[in-house]
Amino acid sequence: MPPRPDPDIYATVVRSDGTSMSGQEPESPGDRLNMNDAPNATLIEDKGQSARGKFYRPDIDGLRTVAIVPVLLFHAYPETFTSGFVGVDVFFVISGFLISGILFKEMTRGSFSYKSFYSRRIRRIFPTLLAVLSATWWLGALYLLAAPLKRLAATMLAGSLFSANLQVLSLDMGYFDDSVQTNPLLHLWSLGVEEQFYIFWPFVAKVVASLDVRRALSLQVGLAALSFGLNLAFLGFRGSNKYAFYMPLCRFWQMAVGGLVAYVSAPPTTSMDPLVTRASDMLRTHARSLTVAAMLLLTVAFLALDEASAFPGAWALLPTIAAALLIGVGPTTSLHTHVLSASPMILVGKLSYALYLWHWPLLVFAKARYPNADTRPLYMAPGAMLLVSLVLAWVSYTSIEAPLRSHRSKKVVVGLGLAMLAMTLLAACTYAMPARVSMTQIELDAMLEEENAAVTTSRGDTTSSGAGVNASAEWTQVKATTVTPVNVSSTTAPAVVATATTAGKPSVPVNAPVVTTTVVAASTAATKSQKKTLNSSRGPRLSPPTYLKIMAAKDDWHPNVGYTPMPASYPLAPTSLDAMVLNDGHLENTLVVIGDSHADMCKPRFAQLLAERGPSQFPTILYKSWNGTPVLSCNPDVYTPNLRIVQTLKPKALLHVAHWYQYLQWKGDPNAPAHATPPCCAADKLDTCKTIQNHADVRAIIATFQQDLTEITRLGVKVFVATMSPAGDAFDFNHMLKGNSVGAVGPVSRRAFRASQQPLLGMIEDAVVAANATLIDFSDNQCDGDVCEVLDPYGNPIMKDLHHFRPAYARKYLGVLDQVVDAAMR
Repeated sequence: MPPRPDPDIYATVVRSDGTSMSGQEPESPGDRLNMNDAPNATLIEDKGQSARGKFYRPDIDGLRTVAIVPVLLFHAYPETFTSGFVGVDVFFVISGFLISGILFKEMTRGSFSYKSFYSRRIRRIFPTLLAVLSATWWLGALYLLAAPLKRLAATMLAGSLFSANLQVLSLDMGYFDDSVQTNPLLHLWSLGVEEQFYIFWPFVAKVVASLDVRRALSLQVGLAALSFGLNLAFLGFRGSNKYAFYMPLCRFWQMAVGGLVAYVSAPPTTSMDPLVTRASDMLRTHARSLTVAAMLLLTVAFLALDEASAFPGAWALLPTIAAALLIGVGPTTSLHTHVLSASPMILVGKLSYALYLWHWPLLVFAKARYPNADTRPLYMAPGAMLLVSLVLAWVSYTSIEAPLRSHRSKKVVVGLGLAMLAMTLLAACTYAMPARVSMTQIELDAMLEEENAAVTTSRGDTTSSGAGVNASAEWTQVKATTVTPVNVSSTTAPAVVATATTAGKPSVPVNAPVVTTTVVAASTAATKSQKKTLNSSRGPRLSPPTYLKIMAAKDDWHPNVGYTPMPASYPLAPTSLDAMVLNDGHLENTLVVIGDSHADMCKPRFAQLLAERGPSQFPTILYKSWNGTPVLSCNPDVYTPNLRIVQTLKPKALLHVAHWYQYLQWKGDPNAPAHATPPCCAADKLDTCKTIQNHADVRAIIATFQQDLTEITRLGVKVFVATMSPAGDAFDFNHMLKGNSVGAVGPVSRRAFRASQQPLLGMIEDAVVAANATLIDFSDNQCDGDVCEVLDPYGNPIMKDLHHFRPAYARKYLGVLDQVVDAAMR
């Protein structure tokens, strides 16, 4: 048989508790930290020495630093370090290499047992993970409202069962979506992938260890190829890369590649195959060039990839092959001995697991507490959070992980298992009852209860139209009275809950057990002086903003109260978009509303007008809307059928509302011709819109819109179109927070906003006027002259985010919509 290659080039591993196969601790300077266990330990075996002569391979810890630092920088500064997420792929290869080395060696020697293997995994993974889960839960209970706390609890529950990747996969969002980035435990997805690999791979390793070298290699290559093929197949599945990103079977190939390196480095067999010998010789002979190639691959990955890349896919080969080469060539090159084995690289690498666990929750909570970077103190900046993470990683390792891992009592494993079970139960209880756990939610509810009008009689759950009122965080103003309702008969509206008053205290939940024996209903026609009061920026501030008032804006979005699903027999019902109806049964006076979520934010005002005027003095409103969906010619599957049905139905009035900036941008090529079907911008890819939509596309979409509106107005339909109104960061409640206090709440200039939206704004408004339609401008209610306040007179944010009015605000202030109802009643 050919001689076995010089073994001091190649890595074998010791047990993951830090001891060698003979039970002796490896003698190395770094081993005093006892962090060198799989996937955090690598030793090199010298056949001429005893077990105690095995020596530590520090370059693997250095490679961990190469992996963890880009991940930290990407999470802390995503706009600057756009490709740092590929560091996780390097970790996958390292993990596969180390775990496979343990399994192959123990199975060859007959010392492997599943009990021992998983006991070591528990000792290694559970201690720091339990500390991080506990701290994250405590911070969530302290600072998060009920809804985000429930989302945190869901991932915590999955994380305690090592399936966070599957839980995040089940969400209607991907890894790079903004909404998922606020999850403090999102990063547990990679731990879930690894642990699922640890469940599956020991069975494969057992088969591999029983085969001859060539069959063993064929099996491993085949499994890696199958997983890589699934990765490619699921890329872009259902319009998203999240399946390829999170599914374990789409990621196992990267750990299997690490396993191949471990096998080639030290096959678990007494006989060597020429194929393995040649591979080993090649790695040794060309170590320097392969190292340079590996670093080039990593450099390309770190420079070329970003959130828009089709990742993982074939791009994941870059960090995967690079990591495999750096491990496989051994520790003798200059890069390995002088860079990867440098003391700072070793230290950070040893702490990489704890550092990975700690950094993300701290970054998320720091941003949640101080969302506005302009008012964020230096000690809460991302860089400061990374330093805190480093300190916590060191403390948790030296005080928690190392002592528990080195303690040989079996009770340690049992105790850690019971602690994780307790964490699972805690997460489940929090998920079931988030409002009882969230301290911020409890304080907010108490504040609202104190400020609500005292209403103490029997329960009622329907609006004046008789439609059911869904449980929600919807708010209105009410006052107790003994006056008989006006324009509401006892037969048509026996269950009027309440009507808004133009003054008084801020809020009472519609869904709460709140009903008055009698209610004030406003007169059918408001006076001119009353309409003039519908302006949130006019007049003095009646109450100051507070932290709890600002937090109440989060997730305050329940516009469908009082609306019912549109009957299937209605003309608009079979078409796309969400179909709702208000005040059914008065089709002789029909108002059709079409649009996106900006159309939805008008719903509370219409429901309010119905409560004021009564069903007989109010039209039937047919609502067709869907979040992020343009009712424009760039979306023909939605636009064409709905416009044609409107032309056939000939309602009294039509209202079109859209978040124009989301679909049309004046940033593309000014000279390119229009596409055959001019495209709209994608809501989640506004930054890349200029590459798919040019100036001619925008002109064509607006021209088609004008032409179709003209045809509808010629039919005698009174058409209204909402223009763009002031919005942006200043209106986002996150922008207003500064820890537990209020930060930036200054007004916005109406003139400056309109100037920033030119020439698009002018093109839209000119088209509406040319079509003989009427412009609706929410800023007439939102702004007083040029001044647009971000808070209402009671110190409440008027929007739930950057550009959606809150239901209570829309209900009380959007009087500009009243003319639409009036037109439908003529």
